[in-house]
Amino acid sequence: MPMRWTSSSGKSLKQTLARFGIKAAIVVSGVAVAAGTIHKQTYLPRTPLAKRIVASAPVNVKTPWGTTHAADSSVAPGGLDAGVDHDRISYWVKRLSTTLSADFARTLERKAKYSDMIAAKLEAKQMPRDLVYLAMIESEFNPNAKSPVKAVGLWQFMSATARQFGLTVKGRVDERRDPARATDAAVAYLSSLHDRLGSWYLAAAAYNSGEGTVLRALKATTGKTTGTDDDFFRILPLLPKETQDYVPKLIASARVGNDPARYGVAVKEAAASGDVAPTPAATVTPTPTATAATPVAKHVKKSPPKTTKHKVATAVKKKIAPKTRAKLKTAHRTPKP
Repeated sequence: MPMRWTSSSGKSLKQTLARFGIKAAIVVSGVAVAAGTIHKQTYLPRTPLAKRIVASAPVNVKTPWGTTHAADSSVAPGGLDAGVDHDRISYWVKRLSTTLSADFARTLERKAKYSDMIAAKLEAKQMPRDLVYLAMIESEFNPNAKSPVKAVGLWQFMSATARQFGLTVKGRVDERRDPARATDAAVAYLSSLHDRLGSWYLAAAAYNSGEGTVLRALKATTGKTTGTDDDFFRILPLLPKETQDYVPKLIASARVGNDPARYGVAVKEAAASGDVAPTPAATVTPTPTATAATPVAKHVKKSPPKTTKHKVATAVKKKIAPKTRAKLKTAHRTPKP
């Protein structure tokens, strides 16, 4: 049965329209609609769960979505691991401590050979000591490593970049294979990238993919040419796939490498303490020494006894008389009784 307010409102609308004009009629019709819906329930569309989670998350413009900060106690002073947590960092921490733990342990043992030298050079420039793990990612601490694109050495320099930072690459001389000289060049290169980009994470990303790649991603995302460590995670989707994993793997390597026992990675004690395990000495058989009772005989190489055939040849060389030479030949051919 239709509501009565509908018919009465129709009459009121006609009377008002006739008496006061169209504007008054519009006002009256609005009042009628509002009165008819005053007791009617209205349901708003349900917000999707994902949007509700995002809306309820704490807002912090300095922390991009998908990253959180761990407690300060887990952060190594002066290191690259600033407590940032991300799904790719967690992925690499898990791999380095499980399926790759044996290989990672061996690499940590090789690290002991170069860590003091690299750490001293980084400290002299007031750079994070955890940058030593960049060399681990690049070459696994193999100074003779060579990539398919001809990057060489502990820090995997291309020849043009190596020359730019003072290394000699010419003919048989290739200072990229010199751990100390290559480390000097790497420290200078990373320092210049940090000065231009403003962040060690961005500098590491540029070391892998090139400064131009990182600059373009920064401009597209933040509109700037410098950034922070958090900005790396903001521009991450715009970086090459290898670089997307490069910095998370660097952070994970520092996290596990600085405390391998905590993550179940077994490293030999000598290597863990920074000492290089000594190479076993070869077994040497002692040479007998001369004594008064047992004199050592001199080793003289003796010539084999000369045969008749040798005598004939010697006679030819010395131009022996033909008669004597004939006798020698006859003696050589005569069979023994």
